Amino acid sequence: MIRSDYQSWALLSAGQKTKLSEVEIYKACVIAANNGWTREEETGLGNYQRVLLESRRQIKSGRLEQAKKLLSSLRAQKPNSEIDPGDLEFLKGIVMHRLGDQYAAAGQLAIAANVFSKTGDSHRLLRALINEKISAAMNLQAYLLGDLYVLQNQAVQHGYHDLAGMVFCARAGELIVSGRFSEAVAEAHDAVMHYQIASCPEDLALAQMMLTIAQFMSGDSGGARLTFQRVHIRDGKIASYVAIFEALIAEKRPVPPLGHPLYGTQWKVQGFKKESVTGKILSCLKNAPATRDELILLIWGPNSTHPSYCNRLYSALNQIRKQGQHQVVFDGEKYTFVV
Repeated sequence: MIRSDYQSWALLSAGQKTKLSEVEIYKACVIAANNGWTREEETGLGNYQRVLLESRRQIKSGRLEQAKKLLSSLRAQKPNSEIDPGDLEFLKGIVMHRLGDQYAAAGQLAIAANVFSKTGDSHRLLRALINEKISAAMNLQAYLLGDLYVLQNQAVQHGYHDLAGMVFCARAGELIVSGRFSEAVAEAHDAVMHYQIASCPEDLALAQMMLTIAQFMSGDSGGARLTFQRVHIRDGKIASYVAIFEALIAEKRPVPPLGHPLYGTQWKVQGFKKESVTGKILSCLKNAPATRDELILLIWGPNSTHPSYCNRLYSALNQIRKQGQHQVVFDGEKYTFVV
């Protein structure tokens, strides 16, 4: 029985290359390429497989047109193994999906699934089917029920936690777009759990960002910031989600590009006006921590000596805490704005 990509990667990483067939070495290199890495073992593979791996690295770095050209160059070349033609069709479908051509992507991924069905590679087959259904999904109902739900359960039954995480993450994104943020939190939590089990660092970071955004939009600003602190990969395909969250905490409306999974979300940005008392407090504390008396002086001026100004300050600070989008902490001496 041929090992899966992750099983092959585990053996290769442990220095047990001799236990792997040529196909399994290619499968291990797929995991590396998906993370943007190049393994020296690639030099022993055929040209067809090396081009497929380089295409994966181009997709990972967002150079979709370059990946498209590389994949087109393989039309006249001979595959090195029976799974190579399926990988070619699959990657072409992924490029189409990332470029926003969902209908074409769904058709291409269906072709890939048909190829994989003849190879006995259940992981690749299920992955192609899930991506096909995600590309073809026209509404939230398609994400919540139907084929995707069935494929999600199959992935869990097979122990393919990376594929289960993919479904949960896609569903969380669609719930965010639909404004159902509390439900998105639950789905994103499940995606994080499955990606942790599968040891998929970049996909885990993506799920954590989905969770961060869903938490923030559902009013859990503190939870969102804690989740964000756990995100250790913030470049590549994660960067656009980081930009969305940074815009939200800056009280700006995010503008994800057309084709982005969160494009079309109705962002609820409820910031304080800069000229208001709460707005002035936040502006002051974003520059530097301040004591109670320093804040009163900065906001109301030198004539603010009456004790009532302390009550005004405390009232404004409580208003900030209740809104939940900002964190202001007091250490016994100074107030500090927490990013």
